[in-house]
Amino acid sequence: MEGFEIVAAVPVCLTTDAAAGREVFRTTVARYASLPFYRKMLDRTFEEMSDTPSDRILDELGGIGDEAAVKDAVERYRAAPIWGKVLAPL
Repeated sequence: MEGFEIVAAVPVCLTTDAAAGREVFRTTVARYASLPFYRKMLDRTFEEMSDTPSDRILDELGGIGDEAAVKDAVERYRAAPIWGKVLAPL
């Protein structure tokens, strides 16, 4: 992989209405889950993956809610062995 950099987009939504933020993100994750490669990855990662991702799955994949939820997501991704990280507002 010489010459390539791996970057993870960290999906975040700083909001006082976490439920609404999750609904926006649920649509995005469902769209990815409809693509074969992403679906295989999501099925392997989450036993309960379905066409309508649960709140737990959304919370694992991103940071939605108050400042603490966003910081927690950033810290989880920061701890992962990925070269670059980019915040991706929902």
